[in-house]
Amino acid sequence: MGVAKWALAACFVSALACGRSYDEQVTDGVTDAGHDVDVSEQPDPGVDASSFEAGPSGDAADGGNGEGGDGGSTVPYAVLGSGIDDPAQLAVDAVNVYFTLGRRGEVRRCSKTNGCAGLSELVAAGQSVLSGLAVTSANVYWATGYRYIERCGTAGTMPCTPTMFVDTGASSYPSAPEAHGTRLYWFVFSGNTRKLQTCPLSGCTSGYPKTIFSSVSGDALDGAPIVGMEIDNNNHVFVLRYTGGIVRLTMTGAEAIDATSITVINGTPFTSTGLDLDGTTLRWTIGNGSRVDQCTAPSCTTVTTFASGHLGAVDVASDTVAVYGADQGASDDAGSPKPDAGSLWRMLK
Repeated sequence: MGVAKWALAACFVSALACGRSYDEQVTDGVTDAGHDVDVSEQPDPGVDASSFEAGPSGDAADGGNGEGGDGGSTVPYAVLGSGIDDPAQLAVDAVNVYFTLGRRGEVRRCSKTNGCAGLSELVAAGQSVLSGLAVTSANVYWATGYRYIERCGTAGTMPCTPTMFVDTGASSYPSAPEAHGTRLYWFVFSGNTRKLQTCPLSGCTSGYPKTIFSSVSGDALDGAPIVGMEIDNNNHVFVLRYTGGIVRLTMTGAEAIDATSITVINGTPFTSTGLDLDGTTLRWTIGNGSRVDQCTAPSCTTVTTFASGHLGAVDVASDTVAVYGADQGASDDAGSPKPDAGSLWRMLK
């Protein structure tokens, strides 16, 4: 089934929790900020998350043999891992790119600089309906099972033993967790109502989780499938809807939202996913457009394309030196991402 015909139904919690279609798409190469990469020289897609560097001229450094090289210090674009089965959410810390595999129900990670050089590292398995990922300097958090947010420490032996951070209630569909300051924020669903909740990163103790915003009938988040959230240092909350673009809210405190501030700042094509805030730059993926778009926060008046040619682009993240992305690749005849067709990439700023 194509994107335009995709029924949200069971996947309504998050477009990223389920596979989606990217048929009617053909790409001969990847174009990122003016650099062309010959995708024919990427690693064998049958090898899960092998490392690959693309040279400045667009050819595969070292003949595309899977060597991580020097971490890409002079390479503008690099494929960190290929042959990945249904990548979805993405988050980065100082060392690793963390990502979810929706079909497998796994959280994994891969070195930001050296790629996956073989197999990516398993963080946690047996996770159902993954619908969001966030990471801090100490922990990685993910939403799962239509009601839980779980976490693991980023140090120590992997795979980890997850601990439950919060149980948001049966069929509450926690989505789009975001770590900001000393708190974790996320949305839950109750009918058409979208509730923004928070807990201290130290834990959901007595009195938490606290609901700091609830949508009302007819507003911009009423009934919206929420696939991403970012918070800046100027008290703005940016919420990406799978349909309908980006909504901005204004915080009046770490645990308070001005409900009257809700504003649609940008309308985007149908399959918008994977929101990231990089300083004052908002970026998000357009799956059926095979690209990453961007605008300047908080107004987002002008939208430009940051990267194109990314078949099934599904999420994007950043640090001070690079932008990272996850692509699901081609879809099968039924409209689901083909097994092992996905990839992770890095683009130096």
